[in-house]
Amino acid sequence: MDLFNQNLIHSWQPSQSPRQRVKACTYLIRLILLSAPRTADQALGPSCIMSTAFSYQDCTAEVDEYLSSVSVSDDEPALALHWEQNALSQFVDAANSVDDSVDMPDWLTQPRGSITADSIVEDMMAFLATKAGGRFGRVLLAPNSVVQFGQLCGMFAYIENDAFVRAAAAGMSDGATLAKVFCLTKGSASAAVPMEFPPRENQSRRLFS
Repeated sequence: MDLFNQNLIHSWQPSQSPRQRVKACTYLIRLILLSAPRTADQALGPSCIMSTAFSYQDCTAEVDEYLSSVSVSDDEPALALHWEQNALSQFVDAANSVDDSVDMPDWLTQPRGSITADSIVEDMMAFLATKAGGRFGRVLLAPNSVVQFGQLCGMFAYIENDAFVRAAAAGMSDGATLAKVFCLTKGSASAAVPMEFPPRENQSRRLFS
């Protein structure tokens, strides 16, 4: 019998009181989480999974801890994000009212009417992370090769050009952006510098700046 099954038997007995069963259940959940295969994100610690900050500036200590475990340099740049709360709120309100004739992108997980600031940021970060070397919460994409860095810049434009995203962006104030993006070539959040995106070839609205 393996260690997990032994713990399962010993921690859950029919004679336990309700309080003991709650404690046993909590223990088993923790055991399952610890024994389950972990992604590269999760292997770096609970802060990588649990961070819910909308800006890297709100969790600089955790960001620095993550950066210390990956390679960041001129050849392996990281991208940090500061999501704009007011713009997100406007975008979400408009997204939930976009006409049904406009198809939603496959990377959005919530249907019209159920989109929230949390869900839209999580969906966008998950989509961006498909081209990144790693991810910390909602605020950091790292490490990245030069090729991955270029692909991420293209992904921002891809999101901005989506028909559904453009329709939702119409509900935002003039000049507002969903997020400000910063580049890191050193292993500290304090070294972040604003990204300079190349000029646009079309007239779609800039949502990441």
